[in-house]
Amino acid sequence: FSLGLTLNREGEATGVIWDSPAAKAGIDVGTTVLAVNGEVYTPERIKAAVAAKQPVQLLVRAQDRVREVMIDYRD
Repeated sequence: FSLGLTLNREGEATGVIWDSPAAKAGIDVGTTVLAVNGEVYTPERIKAAVAAKQPVQLLVRAQDRVREVMIDYRD
């Protein structure tokens, strides 16, 4: 399972696969993940969230905009 994006250690998207669950949720290169399922982002948290095989709620920042997105990557 995959969200279809690559994040650096700080949570910034460095790559997004076209037509992936992340792309469909409006995440683009440069978007920063601030939180995963209500907890501050860490690489370990996002890996654990994906491994749980449940939809993932992300708090993301793109430029001056912060928003929540729910990504169900199990389709």
